[in-house]
Amino acid sequence: MTEPLTARAAKIRLAQYGEHAATYDSGSERALHEIALALSAEVDRLRGELASAVEDTTSLHRSTIPDLRRNVEHYEAGKKRWRARAERAEAERDRFSLAWKSARERAAAYGEGILRVVGEREQYAAWLKAAEGCLEVQRRQSDTFQSAANIADHALSANSYACEADARTAMSIATEVKAVLRGDR
Repeated sequence: MTEPLTARAAKIRLAQYGEHAATYDSGSERALHEIALALSAEVDRLRGELASAVEDTTSLHRSTIPDLRRNVEHYEAGKKRWRARAERAEAERDRFSLAWKSARERAAAYGEGILRVVGEREQYAAWLKAAEGCLEVQRRQSDTFQSAANIADHALSANSYACEADARTAMSIATEVKAVLRGDR
């Protein structure tokens, strides 16, 4: 088995073959030699392009990698700043949410208190009407008793010369009426 042909060994063989083909006038050998030379030139051109691309890549790598690292650091720092801003905004949102919830609860409690007072107001109004009705009944009774007492006093003073039995009866009625007015009975 033969070793694989290296590029240097292939060039040496091609040069030897060219010298050999030059001595023979065979058209096919000459054609093969020209094809081999064209391929060799193409390989050299491609090697030159590859070397240029490698050099460009290396210089690009040298100039770009530090820039990329700086950009990554810049964006990482920006990400940290935005994360901190987001955390502050979330904390402020939570604080406002808690304050709003507290205000809503206070307003609801205040509203419930108002509704309770309004509801109780109707009860108080009913009680007030009942109390005013009782007061009116007591006034009428008081007026009636006062009238009776006035009549009894008047009868006593006008009819002082009347019989003593009638006077005692009138006196007991007047005393009773005054006792009722004072609330003794």
